[in-house]
Amino acid sequence: MKTFCTLLVALAWMLGITAACAADQLQWNDRSVCFRAATRLRGHSLLISYCSQACTDDVELWTVRDLRLADTAASGLFELQVAARCIYRSSQSIAPSRFPRSGVVSNLVQSDDPVGFRAGLDLAYTYIHVGDGVFVCLGTALGLECTVRVPAIIVPHALMSPLHAAETSPRPYAHSGLLSR
Repeated sequence: MKTFCTLLVALAWMLGITAACAADQLQWNDRSVCFRAATRLRGHSLLISYCSQACTDDVELWTVRDLRLADTAASGLFELQVAARCIYRSSQSIAPSRFPRSGVVSNLVQSDDPVGFRAGLDLAYTYIHVGDGVFVCLGTALGLECTVRVPAIIVPHALMSPLHAAETSPRPYAHSGLLSR
């Protein structure tokens, strides 16, 4: 009986940890959602990272180098990971309640990220470029249920113009074979 109780407590603890880890809205998803997101990102070398559910967060404009599908601790759920480099970052964190009504982020400054990084994407806090400097929430664009307090972020034309060539040129990365399966 003691072993059974210990097992139940351990199981409840593990489920609690899993639920807490999966608390991010769209960080862990089934394989089909990850492939839909990767397909949508396939034609874009730019994305914005901004958590509109946080008290404050930096707006970061990233160049995408690679996408990868990673296993998670939860059976049947995967994480879409990106290898990227931050090229612009807001000079100060922005609270969603103080986000400009126009959606234009005018306080972006060049980032000092020379190397890049790998990060898991929460599709609710990842914004993809849809044209004219407008970035929309990837989760929303895929029709997924998520709570987003900032539906669109606009990068000023002066910053987007030099980046336009990178966005429309062929991608130098292969998505780690993610889309070739």
